[in-house]
Order: sequence, then structure tokens, then C-alpha cells
Amino acid sequence: FEAEPLDSMRLQARVLEELGEAAGVAIVSPACRALADAAEALGGAAKPSGAGGGDLAVALVPPEAADALRAASPLRSLALDLDPSGVMLAP
Repeated sequence: FEAEPLDSMRLQARVLEELGEAAGVAIVSPACRALADAAEALGGAAKPSGAGGGDLAVALVPPEAADALRAASPLRSLALDLDPSGVMLAP
């Protein structure tokens, strides 16, 4: 797993958390924070996505850690695959 994208993701998550604290708005929900902690423990990273507030997050972990992250996460998981044409919802 490449470190640079994960480091960038962690930095963005920290900046969003700090922005929320400074603005008095919960951009990173407790569920997203728990997901990020679990992803980091498994060698990955996670961050909120979208407008914030905890309704959507993105996590990257090594393929062998995906099931463990799903089990540890308080959020519902969507099975997505990446291909050259973009992101698609898998059946």
C-alpha cells in the first residue's frame, strides 16, 4: 500500500476536524472518527467525504483488511469497485 495517498488522506481528515472545531460545527462525526481510527489500525486511512456531518466517508485499507474494517466500522459499507471508467456500485 502506498504511503503518500494515505498520508494525504490523514492530513485532510485532521484539517477537517480542526476546521470543524474552530467553526463550532461537527464536520467529522464520532462515527467517522471511529472509522478513521479503525482504518489506521489496519494500515489504511479514512476521512469524511461530501459536505461533512458524518453521512459519507471514504476509507482505504489493504485488500486483506477490508473485512476487518467493515466489522469494526460503525458505518454501513458499500461494495464499490474501481475501473478505468470510474466508480460503480457493485451488485
